[in-house]
Amino acid sequence: MRILDIGCGKGNLIKRLLSEKGDYVGIDVHPWFNLKYPDGSLNYDFLLSDSQNLCFQEQSFDEVYCYDVLEHVADYEKVLIEICRVVKDKGLLFVSVPHPRSEKICKFLEPSYFSPNMHLRIFDLDVLQNQMNKRSLKVVEIKNDDFFSAVALTYRLLRKIPFENQSGYALKKDTILYFLQLLACLTDPPSWVQLGQEMQKRGLFKLYYPLLRLSNLFRAIEIYMSSIYPKTVFIRAVKIRETSNQ
Repeated sequence: MRILDIGCGKGNLIKRLLSEKGDYVGIDVHPWFNLKYPDGSLNYDFLLSDSQNLCFQEQSFDEVYCYDVLEHVADYEKVLIEICRVVKDKGLLFVSVPHPRSEKICKFLEPSYFSPNMHLRIFDLDVLQNQMNKRSLKVVEIKNDDFFSAVALTYRLLRKIPFENQSGYALKKDTILYFLQLLACLTDPPSWVQLGQEMQKRGLFKLYYPLLRLSNLFRAIEIYMSSIYPKTVFIRAVKIRETSNQ
């Protein structure tokens, strides 16, 4: 299986989800990628590339991941056209965008969160789904998630904690923010290894296993509250036929 990760950043997605699925190609417009597998156990590559002009042949990938990208690019419809071009027939597309409910609150709290260096738009989810369907990317699942991340982001903007352009990572340490981010990781089993490593660095590893015992509780809270205040909407689509660019 060949996988494309658009906007791969530092390679967090492959560390969490994709390391055992197949050959991996990550692209980003910034050289943040720092993944290392010295034992050669993973076939991966990283390229500096613009998501609006993908440098791959048609039908090159079985799966395409495009997480937290479409809100940043000037022409997201062109990205969808490019994805449709490079994914194989019956191939899968996994997309995430910020949920409009939490995004509107973020825009109210911090207008600079919406700028050329950060988010360019708040999505109408019906319009986005229609745009995907037009490119023969048939939406088969939509799911709201990331309640604890939404709370962490809202808290960060309320406290005016500075953030890095594009990635949105906080540039200042804050204990409450760290705790909220810890809860977000706790609800996501693929993140547990990273969570343990991070807690060990901070001298908090003795709390790691007691927290894991509460993970089901926090995941239940996350699922319920994400119907009210989600940070992210996840979309899964399948390419139903080969199309020409629209």
